[in-house]
Amino acid sequence: MPTRVRTPRHKGKVERGVDYVQENALRGHEFETLAAQNEHLTHWERTVADTRIHGTTCKQVRGDFEAIERPAFHSFSITRRSVAAIHSRTVAEINSLSDLR
Repeated sequence: MPTRVRTPRHKGKVERGVDYVQENALRGHEFETLAAQNEHLTHWERTVADTRIHGTTCKQVRGDFEAIERPAFHSFSITRRSVAAIHSRTVAEINSLSDLR
């Protein structure tokens, strides 16, 4: 059975993290800037979310991550690669594209 549209609380554990952050980290707070909100969330994650005991696994979130998930990570190259090519185009009177190379 599909879930109701735009209702993350009906999507179970997959989207429960959204409610958890909204109810625990953001409720009652107002931020002047996005940077201030990000700083608050970074601190909250480090001191609250990562140190809690997970309700399903009954293990500390950060400890479980460090023991199981982190060793599975592979290092990635820090070389930036272009993911898009930029070209100029114009639409002719007959609605077809032509290159302006």
